[in-house]
Amino acid sequence: MSYQLKVFVDEVAVDEGFVVNKQDNVVELSGNEDSIKAKITGEAVEIETLENMAAILEREGKISVLPKKCRGKIIFGDKLWLLNERAKNDFLEGKREEIRGAAVEVIITEEKAVQKEIYVKEKNNFLEKNNRNINVILGAIVFLLLIGGTYFGYQKRSGDENLKKITEIKNNWQKEKTEIEGVRSMNIDTALEIAKKAEKEVENSGKIDKKYAQDLMNIKNEIEEIKKSLGGNNVSYEIAYDTSLTKDSSYEGMTVKEEVVYLWNQKLGNVNSVNVSLKSTEEIVSDNRIKNWQGIFNNGEKWWGYDQNKVYEIKRNELIETTIENGGGINGASGWNGIIYFWDNSQKMIEKMVNSSEQNWLKDGVNLEEEATGMAIDSNIWILGKSGKIYEYTRGQKVDYKMSFTPSVSSTKSLVTNDKVTFLAYIADEDTVLIYGKDGKILDKYVFDNQKLKALGIESQNNAVLVLSDNGKIYRVKIQ
Repeated sequence: MSYQLKVFVDEVAVDEGFVVNKQDNVVELSGNEDSIKAKITGEAVEIETLENMAAILEREGKISVLPKKCRGKIIFGDKLWLLNERAKNDFLEGKREEIRGAAVEVIITEEKAVQKEIYVKEKNNFLEKNNRNINVILGAIVFLLLIGGTYFGYQKRSGDENLKKITEIKNNWQKEKTEIEGVRSMNIDTALEIAKKAEKEVENSGKIDKKYAQDLMNIKNEIEEIKKSLGGNNVSYEIAYDTSLTKDSSYEGMTVKEEVVYLWNQKLGNVNSVNVSLKSTEEIVSDNRIKNWQGIFNNGEKWWGYDQNKVYEIKRNELIETTIENGGGINGASGWNGIIYFWDNSQKMIEKMVNSSEQNWLKDGVNLEEEATGMAIDSNIWILGKSGKIYEYTRGQKVDYKMSFTPSVSSTKSLVTNDKVTFLAYIADEDTVLIYGKDGKILDKYVFDNQKLKALGIESQNNAVLVLSDNGKIYRVKIQ
């Protein structure tokens, strides 16, 4: 492939030292400590990025933000943009000709084919044309060769067409997969639409030779798994445990530590434990006070439940209660290193309880940003807002946690994380599990059709989220 360049470097970028260097098949945009390099070889491009730079591929009106280091196929008509941070912002806002900052547009063009002319230099006469018998024999041989050539030619063309078709399907899927990974952290719903489009293209690819059937099935399975992680509908999930094996499976909530799950049954007023790997269950405690609980949580070696103004240590056949005298009441609670933390929406506070006394954990002048619906702790405290936003606090101060994608939701609950994983998860709109990295990027979205989800838990050893559904099943979704 050959290419043309358009360079956009404004005065500010010039002052910042940004320059464009082109050498053979390498295009580099650099300034100060920032640098991005594109190496074009044949029909492939290799991207290498340092610091605050970005590469965006524009193809047939669609854009894909490429990873910092990647390699992929390019085709005629592609536009590869190399941009600094200001230029990237303008680009994503739809600006092109008046783009600010420093940018290079690399336009992929076709190489001109070298045409070769063929000449017939002389005309030869053969004596065989004058001999009738020889001509008959030669004619029969030619006829048989034509029949054989036609048959084997058809077989070869058919094989070539099938190989061409499966290769085209594979290449298209690789391009679409790259596009999905480029946009999923910015808008996971757009990534799902790309996956659905890829699925439809594969389904409409027509008949293909049986020897390529497994290749096609592998692509379909891969698309299905990616769709599942993007919030695709009508997908099935792994069942880690079916609580119908217990006395009553109408559990209201759960909390998880390693392989042990504590399930809270508000209707019956009891707490059961389940060992997911051993597939075993036992009743821990039964008490009418449990019928008034709002939730349960684990705090190291201890298990706790809570209602509006009390916390209860859960022991075998016993509950030990402690009254919280904070004035506003408990909206939710969690624990870390033996300390119990709870939030109070009426006072917009996070409080901690030490030696049966409570105190505001937030620094003076720091309040909850909105009505909280969940809390998780991994040394920092993470708060889930009713809007679907996640807020991070450390040492009583709010941290600037930027989410790459903020969903439009009507309800949220059950925020979970711990210090052994790099992600957070919560339930939105009763039937959806959203997964975010602790860097703010959205990782996965799982939709459970026609189910009401009750609670989540972290299964650290499998890097997975356990999901309790109102159908009594605990599902496992593994984070990639």
